[in-house]
Amino acid sequence: MNKKTIKAKFKLVLIKISGNIISAVIFTLAAVMTVYVYAAFQEPSVGPASSDQDFTQNILGANDGNNDFDSSAVVANTDGSIIERQQYLEDQIFEICGGGIPTVLIGSQTWMQYNMNVGTQLANGNTAPSNDSIIEKWCPAPTGTAGTVDNLQYAANCTTDGGLYQWAEAMALPNTCNSTTCVGSVNTPHQGICPSGFHIPTDVELDTLDRYLATGTCNAARSNAWDCDPAGTKLKVGGTSGFEGLLAGFRDTDGSFNNRGVYTFLWSSTESGTSAWRRDLYSGYSTVYRYAGAKAYGFSVRCLKN
Repeated sequence: MNKKTIKAKFKLVLIKISGNIISAVIFTLAAVMTVYVYAAFQEPSVGPASSDQDFTQNILGANDGNNDFDSSAVVANTDGSIIERQQYLEDQIFEICGGGIPTVLIGSQTWMQYNMNVGTQLANGNTAPSNDSIIEKWCPAPTGTAGTVDNLQYAANCTTDGGLYQWAEAMALPNTCNSTTCVGSVNTPHQGICPSGFHIPTDVELDTLDRYLATGTCNAARSNAWDCDPAGTKLKVGGTSGFEGLLAGFRDTDGSFNNRGVYTFLWSSTESGTSAWRRDLYSGYSTVYRYAGAKAYGFSVRCLKN
């Protein structure tokens, strides 16, 4: 694999509430669904009055019993070791709290409730991903935004709607996979840009979702067709499934942006020749669209728990 494995990172914020009680609040990277996880810590009463740095060091295990910085408790240099310990603490809370990722159980599947938003934002729609060592994305822009327009001004839309990714980026595969088949590089399940324990859904897994929510016909083999009423309504924001499908629109192959607030397009990990299967939701329809299209589009990514 040529791309970095992306792990969902969480920011640990230490907030002093009152007296000696401290709360750790974990915020998810995606602001769409913010999860608060509280873990109370007791600040040591021994030793001199603790500064914020002293207390942080204590939480990270770098202070001794007298609340003095203990150099033997860290490795290498002070700053580097504190960062490592803080990341360790974040990871431990992340695991203890079941991942801290907003999810919803739909049938037998556990889905994230927000679109992925990781990677480096590209300058504009005409700028295609080119660095296989990182993940690159666009942020949703208003309908009709040309490929030459600065995309960086729409960074806030990535926070609310998630990023837009070409198929190879979503899969964390080389960019050449957008124009050729890379079936030999696709795992089952395939993590792609999803955090540890989650993966890019297959076409079959998306069909399972469609069928569970449909009350009418739901043809798994449909192509370039809408079906599975009323799954589309249930999957959109405010729908009864809790999936909260955001209508983020897409980045077209000509570099322009369209349909924000009207459509959403979700990648699957399943190829169809040099194309890949996807699902679409439309604000005016109660059904779900299935189609195998060009991998060079910029679509949203929704992850499924392993």
